[in-house]
Amino acid sequence: MKKTHRLPVWMRLASASLVLLFAFVFPVQAANECQVYYSYKNSSGNISGQTINLDDGETLSVNNNSIQIIQNKENYPVRVEITALGPIPNQKKWVTLNNSGDQDPPFSVYPAPVTLYQIECGGEAFGSTDALISALQAAGASVVTIAQGLVSSFGQTGAQVADLLKDAGFDATEVADALNEVFNTNGQQVASWLSSAGYWARYNAVALEEVFNANGSQVASWLRQAGYNVSQVTQGLIEAFGASAQQAATWLDDSGFSIDQIAQALKDKYNATAEVFINALSYEVCGVAGCPSDTSRRMIEALRDRFNQSAAQAFGLLQDAGFSALTIAQGLSEVYNTGAQQLATWMQQGGYALSEVATCLRQVYNMNVSAAADLLGGLYNATAETLQEALEAAGYAASQINQWLANQMSIESVIGGYTQGYAGQPIRTPRQVFPLRPGRNLVTLRGAALVGTSSIVGLPRGTRTRIIDRGTGNNGQFAYWTYLHVQIDLPRTVREGTRGTATLRLGQSNGPRFGWIVEAAPAPGGGRVPPPSTGGGGTARPDLIAMNTQNELYIVGSANTLDADGDFFTALDPFNNSAHCQGVPDGAVNRNNQQTSNTRVITVPDIRWGVENTSRVDITTPFTIELWRGNQRVDSQQINSLASRSQAQFTFRRPQSRTTVAKVGLGGGCYHAGQSREGWNDNPGFTVRIDTNDDIDESRENNNARNL
Repeated sequence: MKKTHRLPVWMRLASASLVLLFAFVFPVQAANECQVYYSYKNSSGNISGQTINLDDGETLSVNNNSIQIIQNKENYPVRVEITALGPIPNQKKWVTLNNSGDQDPPFSVYPAPVTLYQIECGGEAFGSTDALISALQAAGASVVTIAQGLVSSFGQTGAQVADLLKDAGFDATEVADALNEVFNTNGQQVASWLSSAGYWARYNAVALEEVFNANGSQVASWLRQAGYNVSQVTQGLIEAFGASAQQAATWLDDSGFSIDQIAQALKDKYNATAEVFINALSYEVCGVAGCPSDTSRRMIEALRDRFNQSAAQAFGLLQDAGFSALTIAQGLSEVYNTGAQQLATWMQQGGYALSEVATCLRQVYNMNVSAAADLLGGLYNATAETLQEALEAAGYAASQINQWLANQMSIESVIGGYTQGYAGQPIRTPRQVFPLRPGRNLVTLRGAALVGTSSIVGLPRGTRTRIIDRGTGNNGQFAYWTYLHVQIDLPRTVREGTRGTATLRLGQSNGPRFGWIVEAAPAPGGGRVPPPSTGGGGTARPDLIAMNTQNELYIVGSANTLDADGDFFTALDPFNNSAHCQGVPDGAVNRNNQQTSNTRVITVPDIRWGVENTSRVDITTPFTIELWRGNQRVDSQQINSLASRSQAQFTFRRPQSRTTVAKVGLGGGCYHAGQSREGWNDNPGFTVRIDTNDDIDESRENNNARNL
């Protein structure tokens, strides 16, 4: 005979009241503890009945057909094995009848032929899991005690215990606590058991948070592995943590859900717009360091597929969220097939730096120097000098940039003395012959963003050339270009009438050519350019430089972050030990692992700038100095005179000097409160330009600009 499991000692001695309850409900019997009656149709079609007595733990084979009902006649649990009514022939099942009067079926007779195969006397007090649970619940036992009894007496697994306790009406948190106590397991296993028992994700999440003190990322991961979908997991995070869209986004990403799934969940559970989605993901998923390219692409795909955003709308959202120009370009090119012209136009209108767009054209669209310069020059109305700097910053090879610059250069005039201007159309061929005189001559070039690598070849032996000035043309017709003045010093020994063809070169790249012929030297005093010094004598000349002033510029970088309230911050440059955040307390991290911030409104000091006469020569001729912010002139001053070894200093008041800075989270870095382009900033920096109209004949002409 088959015997059931005996209850462990802890169960028998749990409490006096519990033991008394067991004794009252299930009195001890020596024999025939179980009595079962069943009725059936006999061979004549009449109803007959049979009563069977069984001892504790005894199992009896019956194998009687055409069963009508089966009834327990004693207050002792029995189990009967019968034919299961269902679509599968001859399938069997066990039915437990706990108390006297319990019968199967409860209120009628079997509607179809049923065979009674076996009867099993339940053994000690609890012959079934249901009986155990019912008795312990009636006695007021804890859910942990009930779970321990199910394991000890019936060898139930965690999944089986969870299922039985749910059917008994216990909530998810009670069951999770019991499973953790009895099985000493982890949150992932408990989440799986609760899921298999049929608990909703929202109740599962609350249970995991309370029982295991788990954070949102852990709970999301456990729920996903337990088989819940992203919408169910999101609802669980809302129920357990009151999660915001930003918090849910990062926890769902941490748990392994795809960007597309997260987008759909934010729409379903938060009614999130495309803007809410992209801002949540850009910081919460990517952080201050920015998104990897594949993550950004999946975000942009979600903007298109889940939020029906056009390429132009996606660009605006990505820009506002602080994505880098390169990330935007890569994503829009791959997802929307956006062309270089369209993208560069949006970026120029959106305020992206010239160098950023140039980088996109090179890395994303594989555009060559000439095509990139032509596109950007037209969009930004940029000078060749500015384009050169942008192309260099974008990573184009110096040799390619030099060749492009050489193709842009044109000789405009070669004139004795310091006369300069934009006379006539550019001359690219030697069809016009320029006169040169022994001594000093000046070549005026348009479209030449040349610095120290330019030279002129094809001139008489012993000729010296040097750049003395450069800048942006002030004639609107030529606003796209810069000018360059090159000084040509011919040896005095060159004979009148000597002629030839010279070539302007930039590094190893050939630019325009021009014809030249040597004329007679000018009469003494006949020109503005004095003769060169001859060793021990000569005329002393002044030297002007930009003042060496200390300014703390307000430069805003590109990295960004959010605080716990969802406020946006952009890192300053420099980020650490910034003068602008002196005295601002550090932020912190709250209990939900979110950054908190401390802000302060400050006034950025005015820009101090000016000019210094470093020579021993007084200057009595008026000249002009200018302050530039990138490619924009923001201040100009005329200096009527400047004594030797003296300075002229000025201040520039920004259009907006008050701003808000912050420290966010741990680390002590300094942030601008808001988007990188919100309000005034000093990007890309300031430059002082001295003697911009070349009014002063200086001993050095190549030191007339300085970056602050």
